[in-house]
Amino acid sequence: YLTIYVLITSLSIIFGVARFACLYYGSLRVSTKLYQKLLHQVIRAPLRFFDTTPVGRILNRFSKDFETIDSTI
Repeated sequence: YLTIYVLITSLSIIFGVARFACLYYGSLRVSTKLYQKLLHQVIRAPLRFFDTTPVGRILNRFSKDFETIDSTI
């Protein structure tokens, strides 16, 4: 019985680590893609966007909002 218990425990640990790694790397990829998409859209924005939108609001989108998204993901 001890062998079966050790086997089940080992498999549980292995699958738990694999699940954590997939979740970690998946959320890292999603966050990177979202950041790149936002950066691409801001760089391609017309100049009047930068005239009417305060710099602080743009910086907030890149810092605080992405911190919130990353913690949610």
